[in-house]
Amino acid sequence: MAPTARDNGGPAHSVNSTVRVMAVIIPCFLACSVGYVLYAVADDILMHQYYHQYGMTSEAIGLIVIYSVIAALMVATYIRLLATIYTNPGVVPLGPEYARDFYGMRAAGGRRGNAAPPQRRSLCEEIRAGFGNPAKPTQNGATKPAPGSSDNEHIDLESGLANSVPYGGVGSHVPAGPDPRLDPDSPGLELFYTKDVFECTADGRPIWCTPCGTWKPDRAHHCSEIARCVYKMDHYCPWVGGIVSETTFKYFIQFTFYATILCGLTVGTSANAVWQLKHRHLGSDGRVIIALALASVLGLFSFAMFATCLNFVLRNVTTVESHQLKSRVKMMAVRIKRGADPVVGRYNVITYPLPKDDAPPPQYGAVQPSPPAGTDAAATNATAPTPAVAPESESTQEPDPFKVNRAARAARRQAREALDARDLLAYRTFAIVSVPRGMNVWNLGWRGNWSSVMGTNVLDWFLPVRGSPCSDHSFTESLYQLSPAFRKHCAGMNLPSAQEMEEQRHC
Repeated sequence: MAPTARDNGGPAHSVNSTVRVMAVIIPCFLACSVGYVLYAVADDILMHQYYHQYGMTSEAIGLIVIYSVIAALMVATYIRLLATIYTNPGVVPLGPEYARDFYGMRAAGGRRGNAAPPQRRSLCEEIRAGFGNPAKPTQNGATKPAPGSSDNEHIDLESGLANSVPYGGVGSHVPAGPDPRLDPDSPGLELFYTKDVFECTADGRPIWCTPCGTWKPDRAHHCSEIARCVYKMDHYCPWVGGIVSETTFKYFIQFTFYATILCGLTVGTSANAVWQLKHRHLGSDGRVIIALALASVLGLFSFAMFATCLNFVLRNVTTVESHQLKSRVKMMAVRIKRGADPVVGRYNVITYPLPKDDAPPPQYGAVQPSPPAGTDAAATNATAPTPAVAPESESTQEPDPFKVNRAARAARRQAREALDARDLLAYRTFAIVSVPRGMNVWNLGWRGNWSSVMGTNVLDWFLPVRGSPCSDHSFTESLYQLSPAFRKHCAGMNLPSAQEMEEQRHC
């Protein structure tokens, strides 16, 4: 399961003071608006007009019961949504390389140090900070963010080693020091290669998030609004004052669904009341007109949000993924079955755990040494970890994590001969597979996509009781279920077939 907010230092708040203020004001405005609409409909329309004035007793009682049920479900889903955002927002735990307290370091003028965390301020202080201290231009004309705001525009959040600024080098926003991406014992790396499939960069390693100082899980996205990586992030919603992610997406859909029904019922009831007043020559009622206007505006917005979320659920994408699907090339690391023949030229490979070499790693473009005479290369490649061959890069001199020098290869070959079968099982070789542009790796079909978010029980579709199944990350195959199209793509590259991958998932 995704870690809770208690495991990550409390709820995930926006780093922008203005957004924090709006996250308090907007829910309060919505609560007051809905409360006023319900009171106007129940008291002025149903009781005063329908029940007492028109004698429509059965219609009034029936509508009151329907209103009570829908309003109770909407309030319950909203409360559950707020509670989940506060207790389990779905943020990824911060890594030990948290960019040396990235934001604290910038506030301290670039010095390393134990910067004290910012103190919580009162609502009045937040309002003054959010609306009274706008961003000021610097000497070069650039806009300097307000204190506590996010400044992630110039940071390479989702980069691999082949196309990123050297860690701590010129142009980097982190202090000089050893690159944690090159550390074979980097904390959290084992959470990826113990799976059979995970999202990676061209070098075969998981995606690294510099501000969070950690490896990014599949489908996670760094939200600059809260300065944290979020599991299956969809968007930051001021309606609910927090992030909508895999832990809250189900409740958000339920809330917008009930809000749409309630607003639509209110619009119909209010419009009929206005027509009745005009038809009976009783004048007009200001409260009914206000309720009709509020219900129309909120209803249109709720319906638009519900329709968008329903589309994303049936396609198994998020707002972020829908924009990246056709514009960003995805790389996946797929475990190669032990003993399988390598397919030269079809894909690069990487073997975990990563090698530990005392000698400095060579640069990109180094020539791979040939095996010594008399060595059965086919047998060695079939049973032993295979060092990956990374694509050449002319624009960087970053160390290549795949290529090792001849002495290190010979030493590992000799040590490998002394290992028994049990030690060899600890090595896992992965193929670095390029996903065709536009292919959704997680698309399970509309039924599977719906069940992965809303559950298989019909009651779970309407009641905010149990969480979304997609927040369960206990699968051994991957963090999320893989699409049949991606399994077919892997089978076409002589990787484990879809049937074998499916059997591994149930093991």
